[in-house]
Amino acid sequence: MKSTKHSHALNWITYLLIAVTLCMGVIITDRAKAHPSRDMARKVSSELRRQARRSLSAGERTTVILQFQDSIRRGLKIKSDDDDNDGIDESVTLRRYLRQHRAHVTSRFRNLRMLVVEMPISAVAGLGDFDEVKYVSEDPNIKSSGHITSTSGVDMVRNQTVTTTPTAPVGTSGPLSLTLALTQTTTSTTQVGTMTTTSTTTTLGGQGVGIAVVDSGVYAAHKSFNNSSGQSRVIHSQDFTGEGRTDDPYGHGTHVASIAAGNGQIASGAYRGVAHNANLINLRVLGSNGTGKVSSLLNAIDWIMTNHAAYNIRVVNMSLGTPAIESYTIDPLCRAVRGLVDAGMVVVAAAGNNGKSGSGQKVYGQIHSPGNEPSALTVGATNTYGTNSRNDDVIASYSSRGPTRSFWTDVANVKHYDHLMKPDLVAPGN
Repeated sequence: MKSTKHSHALNWITYLLIAVTLCMGVIITDRAKAHPSRDMARKVSSELRRQARRSLSAGERTTVILQFQDSIRRGLKIKSDDDDNDGIDESVTLRRYLRQHRAHVTSRFRNLRMLVVEMPISAVAGLGDFDEVKYVSEDPNIKSSGHITSTSGVDMVRNQTVTTTPTAPVGTSGPLSLTLALTQTTTSTTQVGTMTTTSTTTTLGGQGVGIAVVDSGVYAAHKSFNNSSGQSRVIHSQDFTGEGRTDDPYGHGTHVASIAAGNGQIASGAYRGVAHNANLINLRVLGSNGTGKVSSLLNAIDWIMTNHAAYNIRVVNMSLGTPAIESYTIDPLCRAVRGLVDAGMVVVAAAGNNGKSGSGQKVYGQIHSPGNEPSALTVGATNTYGTNSRNDDVIASYSSRGPTRSFWTDVANVKHYDHLMKPDLVAPGN
C-alpha cells in the first residue's frame, strides 16, 4: 500500500515537473519572440537598427537586402508577388512573416541567394530570428569613382617574342608554335638540319575576351570601340537603373570602357586601351546623375553569373562604390563579388576618391565597397605629372587608402575591424 502511494506521489511530482517545464518553455519562447536575442540582432546591420530607433512613424518603410545562409538553401521556394519559383529558399514561417507585415519582394537574385525587400522599418529587426537569414542590410547609394599605356607599362607587355625549340623533326607532326590566351600571333619557322625553331610574336590585345563594364552606360557607337571591320565591340547592353536606356548621359562609363578596351583610333594610338581588341558588355547601374543603388549593382552581378559563359566574360570592372561599413564577410556586395571570382572572373574595383578631407588633409581607412573585398583587385590612382617615366609618379591626393575599416559586431557589442591592406595596385588616374 505504501508502495502504491509512493508511486502515485512520484507520478504527480513527475507530471508537475513536466507541466512547469512546458510552461517555462512557453514563457521563454514568447519572450524570445518579443525580444530577439543579441546574437540574432547582430544579423541586422547597425545602420538599420539606428533607423528603427529614430523612426517616428510605425508605418515608415525601407528597402533592405536579405541574404540567405548557404548551408540551408535546399528547402521551400520563396514566393514573390509575381513569381512562384525563383530559386531562392525560405521557410514557411519567414514567408508568413513577410506577408503579415505587408513586405514586398522587389528583386530576387537566384545566383547570389539574396532578396531585395521593401517593408516597414519596425519589422526589420524580426528578420534576425529566422535561421535561414544570414544578414540584413540597407540598400545604400553607389556612385562613380574614376599617355596611360606608356606610364603603366602596358606597351612593354603587349608585344612579346617567344622562341621555342620543339623536338619533332621536319615532316612530322609536333607542337611547333606557342599560343597564349588573349593573343594574336604571327609565326616564322627556321629550319636547322632536321629541327625547327619557331619564333612567335604575341600581341596581347584581349581578342575574344569579354569585359563587363558595370557603370553609367557606354556610348556603343563611339569609334574607339570599333573592330577592324568597323563594327562595334560592345556586344551587349542592358539597363538595371529603370531609366530604360543603355547610353551614357553621365559620361563616366564610356571613359572607363575606353581605358579598358579603346582602340585609340581617334587619338592616333596615343590613348589606346589596355585590351584594345576585347569585347565589351555594357551593364548600366548608374543613372543619368552618376548615382545608383546597391540593389541595381547586385542585379547586374546576378546577370553576369548567369550569362558570363555566353559572352566569355573574364573581367568585370566596377569603377564605383559605396562607403564600406559592414565587414566583407557580411557585406552583400562583397559576397556577390566573391561569387564572381569563384566562378573564374577577375573583378576590378575602385578604391574610392576619399583620400583627403575637405581641408586637404590626408585620410586613411576610406576604401569603398566592394573594394574592401579581399578577392577583388582594388585599384587606386596615381598622378603621373604628364610624363611617361614612373620615377616621378605619386599616389593621387584624392585616392582612397587603407587599411579597410569595415567591421562586424559581436554579441558583446564589440566591433572587429577587417584591417586589410588596400588598394592592391595603383594606375594613372589624375
